[in-house]
Amino acid sequence: RCSYHFVYCFHHRLPLSTSTWLNRRGCDCHTWCSTRRRTAMAAMARARNAMAHVARRFRHAVRRRNQAKETRKRTRRGETKGDVSSHRESTTCERTVEPQADATWWRHAGRGNACCSSCDDGEPPRRRAGALGRKMDTRGALRGDDADARGAQEEKNGPRWMLRGALCAAGAGLVAGVAMSDEAEHGMVAPRFPWPHEGFFSAYDHAAIRRGHQVYQQVCAACHSVEQLSYRNLVGVAYTEDEAKDMAAEVDVMDGPNDQGEMFERPGKLSDKLPKPYDNEEAARYANGGAYPPDLSLITKARHDGQNYVYALLLGYREPPAGISMREGLYYNPYFPGGAIAMPKMLADEGVEYEDGTEASESQQAKDVVTFLAWAAEPEHDERKLMGVKWILALSIMLCTAGYFKRWKWAPLKSRKIILDVVN
Repeated sequence: RCSYHFVYCFHHRLPLSTSTWLNRRGCDCHTWCSTRRRTAMAAMARARNAMAHVARRFRHAVRRRNQAKETRKRTRRGETKGDVSSHRESTTCERTVEPQADATWWRHAGRGNACCSSCDDGEPPRRRAGALGRKMDTRGALRGDDADARGAQEEKNGPRWMLRGALCAAGAGLVAGVAMSDEAEHGMVAPRFPWPHEGFFSAYDHAAIRRGHQVYQQVCAACHSVEQLSYRNLVGVAYTEDEAKDMAAEVDVMDGPNDQGEMFERPGKLSDKLPKPYDNEEAARYANGGAYPPDLSLITKARHDGQNYVYALLLGYREPPAGISMREGLYYNPYFPGGAIAMPKMLADEGVEYEDGTEASESQQAKDVVTFLAWAAEPEHDERKLMGVKWILALSIMLCTAGYFKRWKWAPLKSRKIILDVVN
């Protein structure tokens, strides 16, 4: 049983509670339970169905062709047996009103016009289809030339169905190849997770924002920056004012020039930005083997389905599949475009010790840091929703007031009765 997955494990088909998602680590199967696996399995199923369809049509065509050949042979020899009459039809002689067996009808139809032992006047019998049989020509029997034509038509249809099946299989393989190539180019589509702040009346979990900032400071800040975020933005959201001031004072900020025209260092203030790990892009590329670590201020907005993508990327590291080799300095991650990423796996169980005592599992750290990055991209998220609720409530009250005033003003005018005095 997979009891450590993020809300739902598509591989083991086991739903989990939100508490399990918040407090336990994710299982190692969740990255393969996403769209890549489902797309590949669907393409393989379509290909298997197409191949099975081709095989069925081929067997059916061969069987019908053999039956047609045997029917022609027996019809020409006049030795048709009961098994040839597979149409489950019956014959009735209109002159003697005598039901005839299929074998008798086939034998007489092959030799001449006699339909029964009591009727031999040269008139062809009339055929009446049974409940499970096909509708036959009521003016004559199935003769040898008709059987030949039907056999030739069945032999002609056999390759046609084979060609159609082959085209279906080729189309399914082409669709699967296009899906896999698109997945390799753009990365595997991240699964959707129920973030608690996505509801219409939902707000950020500020405890998760604080834990996420701690994960960023201890894990991500070594390579990535958050240039759009200042220490004062953390006040009232994740830290108190005194805590934010103490945190900023621990960082030395280059300032200046002073009265002598020289640059100097000073303790950080609330108005300062969070420190960057590198002075410029060239230094960042040199330290990371040519790869440039992006700024994380708007990463959840700069990527498609940003929150789910970042979460899946952080937990998506695994060994490359058979036939794929990674060069030195690259790591396999199916959610990254191309599958090769220069950032190694950074999260590990108990890699961070949370101040509030929350279990620091790998999935918990990923959830917290994604929540922090989502707040960094939209710090006005909670205020915007609160203002929207206020405006909707105010407009609703105004609408009700306007409707009541309209009825109060126009009701006497619409309900009045005008009387014309035609006499005076």
